[in-house]
Amino acid sequence: MTCVMLIYGKAVDERGKPYYMVKNSWGPQGDYKGIWYMSRDYMLLNTTYLFLNRNALPKDFRKKL
Repeated sequence: MTCVMLIYGKAVDERGKPYYMVKNSWGPQGDYKGIWYMSRDYMLLNTTYLFLNRNALPKDFRKKL
């Protein structure tokens, strides 16, 4: 099964652990209406592809690409 998720923000829990705010591709289901909080560690271990619009990068970084 292929699942597409949109990472659209960051969050931090009460202990300071970073999470990514993620929308799933199958609609607003579940307690959080299709929004998930995934830890950075989980994302590092399980992400296969990451697409990023170049305009989301700082201008000085874009010039280096």
